[in-house]
Amino acid sequence: MRQADEAKLIKDEFHAAYERLKPATIVKNIFRETVASPEIRDNIIDKTTYVVLIFLTNIILRKTTNGFVKRTVGTALVLVSELLS
Repeated sequence: MRQADEAKLIKDEFHAAYERLKPATIVKNIFRETVASPEIRDNIIDKTTYVVLIFLTNIILRKTTNGFVKRTVGTALVLVSELLS
């Protein structure tokens, strides 16, 4: 009886270790830890905002190379985005 209990306990521990070492589980745990960290989450939000702002600025500058006001606004957006980063 005791050996059967010990064998089941060892089998359960082995199964738990196997589950923890699966690549998908490792990636999932790393992602959870990353999202849980407020510093990393804020950094991701800041960088995403910066990339979106640069992308929109590039769209404005490419579409409106003839308009002086729009080019000036596009340049101002680039300068502001550089100051924020």
